[in-house]
Amino acid sequence: MTKRETVALLAKKLDLKQELVARVYDAIFDNVKEELAAGNPVRIYGIGTFKVVVRKERKGNNPKAGLQVVIPERKAVAFKVAKELKGLVK
Repeated sequence: MTKRETVALLAKKLDLKQELVARVYDAIFDNVKEELAAGNPVRIYGIGTFKVVVRKERKGNNPKAGLQVVIPERKAVAFKVAKELKGLVK
């Protein structure tokens, strides 16, 4: 589902203007990004938790050059699904 589809659906369900719903949508996800950038986990009840994790340095292969390379340590966002969602998709 795209942002446009989500905004349209919410605007219809809540009987609000799409412009207002789009602003709220943007504010919510801007807040999620800011919290993750600060290293804080974000829990969305019934959906799951986003958190920043550190991926350790590891060895990888460059198939084009046929060389082994070192992939440096980096931060990434991980998502853990909430219990409520685990049984929905089969």
